[in-house]
Amino acid sequence: MAKFKMPKETDEQKSAREAAITQATLNAAHIPLHVSQHAVKVMELALKCAKSGLQSAISDSASGFAMARAALTAAGYNVRINLNSLEDKSLGERMLSELADLESAADKLEGEMQVVMKERGGI
Repeated sequence: MAKFKMPKETDEQKSAREAAITQATLNAAHIPLHVSQHAVKVMELALKCAKSGLQSAISDSASGFAMARAALTAAGYNVRINLNSLEDKSLGERMLSELADLESAADKLEGEMQVVMKERGGI
């Protein structure tokens, strides 16, 4: 938000302000993208626990998985809203592509979790 308070009287100041705002926005999108990466890793670990951990703790694995999925969804919203505010949409394409890949991986993991819950958990 501090970048929006930068001076903008001259063309040079306006240019510096816009560049600073763009960089801050990209940084603001990168942080939740990083959270998204970690959320998928947690989902992978929860699935591993559900597959080979104690059967009596399978619902705990599924609950952890669900919370990580929620974290991925929430982080994805933040990535998208920040990148959507950029004037030059091409600057965020790589991050949006990575987010889409992470969400696709999460979909696959979720399908696997459902199978494990049915086969090992009976639900």
